[in-house]
Amino acid sequence: MKVFLKIFFVIFSFGLIKCSQPIILKNKIDEQKGILQFGITSDRNFFVDKNISDKLEQIWSNETYGSFSNSSLLVYDKYLFVSDLSGRLFVFDRLNGKQIGYEKFSGEILVSPIINSFRIYIPVNNSEKKYSTIITFDFLQGKILNELKIDCKINFELIKADDGILVITNKGEICKVNFIGDLEWKVKLDFEIISNASLKNNLCFLGNNKSELILFDLAKKEIIKKIKLQSNVTSGIAFENDFLFFTTEDGTVYSYNYVNNKINWYVKTNSKAITFPVQDSKNIYIGNLGGEYFCFEKISGKIIWKFSSNSLFNSTPLLFNNLIVIPDNNKKVYLRDVKNGNVLSTLNFERRVKLTPLFYEGIIYFGVDRGEIYAYKVSIN
Repeated sequence: MKVFLKIFFVIFSFGLIKCSQPIILKNKIDEQKGILQFGITSDRNFFVDKNISDKLEQIWSNETYGSFSNSSLLVYDKYLFVSDLSGRLFVFDRLNGKQIGYEKFSGEILVSPIINSFRIYIPVNNSEKKYSTIITFDFLQGKILNELKIDCKINFELIKADDGILVITNKGEICKVNFIGDLEWKVKLDFEIISNASLKNNLCFLGNNKSELILFDLAKKEIIKKIKLQSNVTSGIAFENDFLFFTTEDGTVYSYNYVNNKINWYVKTNSKAITFPVQDSKNIYIGNLGGEYFCFEKISGKIIWKFSSNSLFNSTPLLFNNLIVIPDNNKKVYLRDVKNGNVLSTLNFERRVKLTPLFYEGIIYFGVDRGEIYAYKVSIN
C-alpha cells in the first residue's frame, strides 16, 4: 500500500508539473507593439479608424479557468494576454489560440493589467483581506520582479502614464507606481471614488461620491477643480478637446466644457451607465443599465438614433467608421450601422459577453462568461 501511495504521489506530482505552463516568451518580440492597457490609450479610446465588413469569421476559441469582469484583453506583438477572476494570467498565440502559458496568483484580477517593455503589471485583489498587490512580472524571464501592497481593493482600471502607472482605489486614493513596480507617491482624498478615471495632458478625470467631477493634476499631486453635478458620475469619461462626455447616476448624459466650466448640453435617459462613452468625429455612443442605447450628435446633443433592449449594457463597445460592435447582457453581440443603428449582423454565444471587444490587425477578440475567448477574422473594406 505504501509503495502504491508513493507511486501515486510521484505520478500526481509529475502531472502537476506537466500541466503547469510558466509564462516565458523567448521568441523575438516587437517591443511596445500592441494594445497595452484598457482602452488602448490613457484617455480611453475605443475607436478604430477603419471600415470593416459585418460578416465575421470565427478562427479559434479557447478558455481560461475563471470568469471575467467587464475589463479587456491585451495584445503584445503576437501574444494575447488574458486575466480572469480566478487570479490567473494566460498568454495565447493571438493568431491560432494556442495556450503559451499561465501564472496563478492568490486572489482575483478584476481589472486589466498594463504592459510596458516586457513587463506586465498585474493588480491582484486578495480574496480574504481588504488589500491588493501590484505584481511586476517579467514575461521574458518568467519571474516576479516586485510585489507592491496597496491597502485597499483595486476596482478601477489602471492608467498607463508616460513614466508610470496610476492606481485608483475606491477609498479615495490616487497612487503613482513607477515601472520598476515601486510606489512613487500616494494622495489620500477626502471622498470615495466611484467611477473609472481617464487621463489627458497630465490631468486625471474621475467622479466621486459627492456628486462631483474631479480634475486631479499629476504634476502638482492635487485637485485643481471640482465640478458640482446633480448626481454622481457613474460612467467612464470621454474627451474631445475641452469637452467631456459622461453619464450620472440619475441617467443624465452630459457634454461639459471643463475649461469654461459650462454645460454644453445634457439629455436625461431612464438609467445610469457604467461603461465608457465611445466616439467618432461627429457622434457619441453610449448604452445604459436600463437597456437603452443612444447615438448623440456631439455638438448639439441631438439624438441621432436610439434603440431599447430587453437586456442591459455593461461592457464598453468597439467603434469603427461604419459600424459599432455592441455586447449586451443577453449572450449576444450586435454589429449595428453607425448611421441609423440598424442591426447588420448578430453573434450569438452560449454565455454572456463580458469583456470589451478588442480589435488588432484584422481580428476581433471577445471574452465570454466562464473564461471563454473567441477570435473572429474581419475583412477591412
